[in-house]
Amino acid sequence: SLVDLDIRLEGTNLTKIKNDLGNIEANSTKEMPIDLKIKYSDIASLVKKFPNKELLDLNLKGNMSLPLPESLSMLGKKNIDFPVDFTKSIP
Repeated sequence: SLVDLDIRLEGTNLTKIKNDLGNIEANSTKEMPIDLKIKYSDIASLVKKFPNKELLDLNLKGNMSLPLPESLSMLGKKNIDFPVDFTKSIP
């Protein structure tokens, strides 16, 4: 299972994440920890662009690709892709 995400703060790209989650069993959930390594100076310069905003929009946008079992090979695809678009306001 592959995750490919762009991470933006107020529309400005912070970083890109590509992560392999390994196998995910049917009807189950799996946590997806995201470790961000961003320089303080980069965040500070972004925050200075919005001095009067108490909350900033953090957006995760990209795709998640899940492998299909061999029993579904008649679909002609090895994976099924899902769009990811998650936004949260952060202080």
